[in-house]
Order: sequence, then C-alpha cells, then structure tokens
Amino acid sequence: MDLTSLKSRLQAALTGKVAILCIGSRSRGDDIFGPLVAKRIAGKVSAEVFDAENVPENYLGKIAKLEPDVVLLVDAAHFDAAPGQLRLLDPQDLQESSFSTHSASLKLIEEFFQSECNARVFMLAVQAEHVRFGALPSPAIIAAVDSVVDILTEILN
Repeated sequence: MDLTSLKSRLQAALTGKVAILCIGSRSRGDDIFGPLVAKRIAGKVSAEVFDAENVPENYLGKIAKLEPDVVLLVDAAHFDAAPGQLRLLDPQDLQESSFSTHSASLKLIEEFFQSECNARVFMLAVQAEHVRFGALPSPAIIAAVDSVVDILTEILN
C-alpha cells in the first residue's frame, strides 16, 4: 500500500478516542517494529499508546477500561509482500487470517474489544524480512517505522 493511501485509510479509521497497542519483540530482528513505533509516538499523539512487547493479552483489560472507539494494533507480519511494505487490515481481514508473528489470535483480540467496549479494531502491519533471535532490524523496517511515525503524529494531533 502506498503511503498516501495508507494515510487516507488511517485518517478514516482513527476517529474518536484511539488506543494504540504496539506488539513485538526487541530481540527478534524486524519484530521490533511495534516497540519502535510505540517509543517514538508515546506522548506525541492524542492517543493512549501501549508497548505490549510479546504479550498483548496483558494489556487488553487496561485498554478496554479506557473505552476507546478504535484500537489500532501495530505489529510485524507475514503477508507475502516486500519487506517494509505496510498494510492496514480491517476487522474482516483479522478474522479471516492470522498475520501476526505472535501467538495471540488477532481475531480473539478483536472480539474482546468488540464485546468489552464496542471498539473497532484495525491492524497496521509491516511485512517483516526476518525475525531471527538476536538479529538487528532491516533497513526496510527502519524506513517503515519512520513513515508510520510521521503519519500517526500528523493524523493524531
């Protein structure tokens, strides 16, 4: 997805009270995408930002108590695109597949937020090049982090 389209889709999706749940491992190469985004946008956007690392399920209750209108999941994924490519997945996409590099089911997370606070859930995913333990993030992921930070800080201010 090109950045202009991504920005337009994010602007349309991120309305009302927004919570951002960033997921990923700091020690597994490109899987650091979520934590890097969280670190760079926390306190700079008009949304609650959570760095869940590998345990997004530990933050579900905290986020639901905020009663957000929208929850944006930010994570590295596998969807057969070039490394660093970004994709905004809507609830239907989350229900049909498991894109995430983590064990928590995105469908279950989406269902939890629907039932607990009637929030819409989207996933901002980046195609990982590698998620090897001890590897550094690829240049494509660093560039994707920069793009996402620029877009989210513009939209959520």
